[in-house]
Amino acid sequence: MIVPRALRSGAVIGLVALSSPQRDESRLERGIRYLESLGYRVQLGRHTYRRYRDYLARTDAERCADLEAMFANPRIEAIFCTRGGYGSARLLPLLNFDVIRSNPKIFVGFSDVTALQLALWKRLRFVTFSGALPSVDMADGFFPPAEQQFWDVLTRTSPGMELRNVGCRTISKGSEEQETAPTGTLLPANLAMLCS
Repeated sequence: MIVPRALRSGAVIGLVALSSPQRDESRLERGIRYLESLGYRVQLGRHTYRRYRDYLARTDAERCADLEAMFANPRIEAIFCTRGGYGSARLLPLLNFDVIRSNPKIFVGFSDVTALQLALWKRLRFVTFSGALPSVDMADGFFPPAEQQFWDVLTRTSPGMELRNVGCRTISKGSEEQETAPTGTLLPANLAMLCS
């Protein structure tokens, strides 16, 4: 299993647009200000503010090149997708998995980025994170307990980390509800992406 190093204070976070383009650039700007207010430095992917055919941030090759450049850049400690949407699965045939294997770092996304996250797990056993993105949660403010847990996970990355407030209830036909403490591997996934 490849587990990226914990995010350090003052680190450079790379932002990439791997899916849909920015619809409202002010949202991304607010997300960047949020990251900078925490002491992080931000580096944008070359095509972050670009648009291709109105539904993609850029061509498949350009978006893939942005992601690979972030992984290859030794200054970047974490990579956050700017948003989800559509288009990440189209990068899979182009992606150079060796670049990622050789340069593991925190990778955060959700929505259609699930396709990349699951491919990284399957091909490399590379641990990724499903979580807050600059154009979404960081633009409007986190729910405080979720914000704390998000940063706790990224700054203390380790296998076997215990997530707080994640209780499950098991209900079987004809039985009473029971509290359980789940254990195992948690894979980030968007159900719509898994079904398509």
